[in-house]
Amino acid sequence: MKLTDYAFDLSKPIVAGKHVIRIENLAAQSHEVVFARLLPGATAQQALTWLNGGQKGTAPVVGLGGASGLAKGRHQFITATFEAGRYVMLCFIPDAKDGKPHTDHGMLKEFVVAPAAAK
Repeated sequence: MKLTDYAFDLSKPIVAGKHVIRIENLAAQSHEVVFARLLPGATAQQALTWLNGGQKGTAPVVGLGGASGLAKGRHQFITATFEAGRYVMLCFIPDAKDGKPHTDHGMLKEFVVAPAAAK
């Protein structure tokens, strides 16, 4: 997975199961990736509002983890287990220019994890 200024680039789709993911920051600024599974009926925007709003009330997401504070040119490996379903990736690092979280600049991406292929 590559992080650029305000985007996440998966090298291939994630399918259900346990994965080791190499996360590399190619951007000029530091970035992070937070993975969260969206609960049925929830949207990425609802997840962002809940996460930024003090996490009050019923959560629309289940956090999965991720990699934080990766400077330009740095990488990190994470291990995560994904179930089939809808997920969101977010970066909350403050922008170097305006101080707003990178999610405000579009660094928020919803994606679908497909069931693992039968063996």
